Amino acid sequence: MSAQTVGCSDRIASSRFSPPQPGTHFIRTRKMPTLEDIGRRNNIPILYTRGTHYEVGYDVGRTFRGLIQSFLSISVPLNQVYLPLYETEDGIQAYEKTLTTCKENFPQYVRELQGIAEGAQVPFHKVSTASDLRSRE
Repeated sequence: MSAQTVGCSDRIASSRFSPPQPGTHFIRTRKMPTLEDIGRRNNIPILYTRGTHYEVGYDVGRTFRGLIQSFLSISVPLNQVYLPLYETEDGIQAYEKTLTTCKENFPQYVRELQGIAEGAQVPFHKVSTASDLRSRE
């Protein structure tokens, strides 16, 4: 089942969970908009889903694939600072040490990020680095 938009409110339903309002009319969408398509908006898409941390992450990644890919491609700090650093020996060691700590202390969060990366069809290290970058803003 593809992503669906409910009316004009930008509610998106996954295949695992139905919106709480029975009888709602659905409009099927073929493509999730990218950041360039959207610009500034006053509403926030809502995704209804449930499952394991990985499954929820996968649904988020699959549903918002275009937005995630767009963000990762235009993020200046990610592409000009963090990813070039990641490609160095010291950067990879620091990344692996951080990832190991996260897996030990926050395994559910790591599984959710893995789901997002696979659902969005982007490398895990980009999603995990970008999530850390967003927490520093």
